[in-house]
Parts: sequence; C-alpha cells; structure tokens
Amino acid sequence: MAEPRTDPFWSGQGEELEDLSRLHDAQPWTSEGMPLSRSAFTTFAAAEAGLLRGPRVSDEAAVEELHHAGLVERSGRLTEDGRSTHTLLRSADRRIRVESAAAGVPGTYEAARVRGSVVVWATDSPQTWAGTEPVGRDRLASATTGTLMWLPTMHLAADLAAWLQVGPAWPMAISPNRFPRELVAQRTDDATAPPPFGADEHLREIWGQPWFTWTLTSDTEHRVAGVHAGRHGHLRLTDESDEVVLSPLPAEPLFAILVGISLL
Repeated sequence: MAEPRTDPFWSGQGEELEDLSRLHDAQPWTSEGMPLSRSAFTTFAAAEAGLLRGPRVSDEAAVEELHHAGLVERSGRLTEDGRSTHTLLRSADRRIRVESAAAGVPGTYEAARVRGSVVVWATDSPQTWAGTEPVGRDRLASATTGTLMWLPTMHLAADLAAWLQVGPAWPMAISPNRFPRELVAQRTDDATAPPPFGADEHLREIWGQPWFTWTLTSDTEHRVAGVHAGRHGHLRLTDESDEVVLSPLPAEPLFAILVGISLL
C-alpha cells in the first residue's frame, strides 16, 4: 500500500500534512485532435451561410489551412465535416473560455457545447511553460497554434482540469494576501521577481513555485480567476479596486466549479 503523500515545505515546519484529497493526481493534458492555427480557427468560426469568402475573409493562408484540414472546399464552401463543426460552434448552448499566462506565453482554451457534444480549440496548457524561460519564437508558436478537438460533454470538466493542472496539492494561506495587480503580472512573466515587502514564509514559498495565471469565463457571466503555484496548487485571484487578493482554492472546490460550468 502506497504511503500518503506529504509536502516537503510542511515537513520542514514539523507538520507531516498528508494529501487527503479525493481527486487523482493532475493529469497531463494531451492535444488529441486537429492542429489548427489561431487565425484559421478565428476565420472558420466567422463563416456565414456555410461559406468562407467575400471581403470579410482576408487571411488567405488561414483559408488554405482550413482546406488542407478538410473543413473548407476550394470554392470556400464548408465541407460536411466543416458544416457539422461550424453548426456546433454557432449554436452552442454553453460557451467557456479560459485565458492564461505563463512565463510571458499567453494561452487559450475555448469550448462550445451543444447537449452531448463539445468542440474545443486550445493552445498548449500553461503548465508547459510555467517555470521556464521560453525564447521568442517558442512564445509566438505557442500563442498562435492550437488544436481543434471534439469531446463528449461528460469529458469536458476533466479536460479543463488537465489543461489547468487541477490535482491534489497543499494550499496555504499567505500574508500579505493583497497586492497591486501589476505585481502579480510581473511575477507571472518573470520568476525572478522578488516577493513583496513583508512577505511571510508561506508567501515566499508560494512565490518561489512555477506560476501561471488563468481566468475562466462563460456566457452565463460566470468568472473565476486564479494562480497555479506548483505543488501548492491553485489560489483564487479576486479583483478589489486597483488590487488583487490571493486566497487558497483547494482542488476539490475548483474541480466542482469546472463540473458545474461544463454540465449545467
């Protein structure tokens, strides 16, 4: 029988805290679908009356990419696969969007749901870049390329959880927990940014973890934002005037949010 997991930070404080979460470990996110650039996806989503042509379609490279992907004919008319995918995108009864940032690399996860089916377009998971120092060409490639995927609705929450790396962790309250918004942005882009003056030991531990930030929104005006801080999991990021507040967001409540926003 496997020993309960403990966290090295808490062990160093004399606290052998076990991971008692009922969730499995965070799963690696896999882009199992059709490679499709951001510009091609945007062009495809803007099609009207089953056609991609006319003055609104100015990105010829995007149209060519969509043709090679089997979504658009040479004439600009959508193929059978293109029409079914486009219909789901345009008639969705739930839309979810996540924007992320990790080491200066922006990420996007877009989902359109109709009853039992979901179409997703997503870039790399922000976990790919958290704690790294990507070069400019890698940042550009990650921000402008993605994958178009079809999922059963029941799999959407788990896919979102993998993209956001939701799993067992050791969250902690920090002090101070209120910061200027630009300080959080600076730390997200630069892992060497120093913690704020007066940071307690917990905040310094959190500050030193590989970070990415994320904001989840839906067409129901639901909005949740957070920071993923390595093995300490997620902290909720709440806007208050010109500042932000960081508070622990354990894995189970966060996963419940993803389930609710995906299925209800």
